[in-house]
Amino acid sequence: MNKVLTVAQMVFKKRVWSAVYYWMILAPLFFLALTFGIAKFTMSQAEKSLPRIAIVAPQPLKKVLEQSSGKKYRVKSSVTPTTYAQQKQVLKKGKVDGILVISPDFERVQYLYNSDAQATNPVPALQAQLTALRSQTIAAQAGIDSATWQKIIGKVKINQHAFQQKDTVNQTDRATADGLGKGMVLVAFLFLTSYVSIVGAEIGNEKSNHLIEGILAAVPARKHFAGKMLGIGALVVLQIIIYAVLGIIGQVILKNKYPDLYRPIKQFMANISSQYLFVAVILTLLTVALYVFLTAMIAAFVSRNEDISQATSMVTSLMFIPYILGFILGSNPNMLIAKILGYVPFFSFGVMPVRLAMGAVPYWAGYVACALALIGAIAMYWCAAIVYERNAFAYSNIGPLKAIINKILRK
Repeated sequence: MNKVLTVAQMVFKKRVWSAVYYWMILAPLFFLALTFGIAKFTMSQAEKSLPRIAIVAPQPLKKVLEQSSGKKYRVKSSVTPTTYAQQKQVLKKGKVDGILVISPDFERVQYLYNSDAQATNPVPALQAQLTALRSQTIAAQAGIDSATWQKIIGKVKINQHAFQQKDTVNQTDRATADGLGKGMVLVAFLFLTSYVSIVGAEIGNEKSNHLIEGILAAVPARKHFAGKMLGIGALVVLQIIIYAVLGIIGQVILKNKYPDLYRPIKQFMANISSQYLFVAVILTLLTVALYVFLTAMIAAFVSRNEDISQATSMVTSLMFIPYILGFILGSNPNMLIAKILGYVPFFSFGVMPVRLAMGAVPYWAGYVACALALIGAIAMYWCAAIVYERNAFAYSNIGPLKAIINKILRK
């Protein structure tokens, strides 16, 4: 057992002191920060693109439109061009993007705008508001009070009562759960891309550089493989601990310094049930283990340095399937392929959380998927260890894919 720990310690120390490992940790955080920054920038640009309009109308009507502005347009009260010449001059100077002219009886409504302006068109929003205001004016002239008129034009309220299976994600929490599930698929994909490369390099380099002969003279192949996997597992655990610490620090900073940002995050997490979170996290971790062991098994067939990238690309290509399915199946979680792949190790982490989030399956289905993924991870480790042991001294001039096919066909 000491030899296993020694190998694990060597792998851990070699990787943990490399700059690449910390870039691997920071890359997902950088990606999240970039996504958040782009979202904030897009929102600010959307606010800036709101058209600035001047309103020429009776004062009561103008006041109502000013009070309802903000979401679709902004009213510049200081600009009041009454004549056509003044309106044309105001638009030419760019003081406003458009001018809304309304007669007292609503018979003449005109919107003048600068065709070169980059702002959005507020006419659809203005049309809806003006239609409602004109209806209220006509109703008042006909002697219909405001309360009666609201009943006439008001929408019928339909109370919705959902009947759902027991032990499923709440109807009100499904959008949040779906967002978290897809987010975890993305995080797992970033995790796996990094660790697949590490495993491929750890297994492939020793063999392609003919270092394996000297190593296995001192350490049995099975123990050497176990040490490698244990060292890589320690790297995964350290990365999770770092994320947890950064998350706690970030929570404290946001709570005290930026409460407006903290509140929606707190509300988001409050909508996630502990059962759903457990299934999603366990499936993600077990899937990381599955792909790590699969990469190790394929890398055992590597004979040359140039074959390492082929071995890792085979696994990366396979990883794309659950990654893409997780996003596609959100609209139809009851497809036959989703029902099957939700229980298949390697694919369940991208499918089952989405099906749970949509209420397509109860929580026990998620626990079954976790159990199957655990069995799959144990079986994959056992297979990878055997393949590693049997191919430690096997060299050839063919790539890993062809070597695997030949091994299956017993050539």
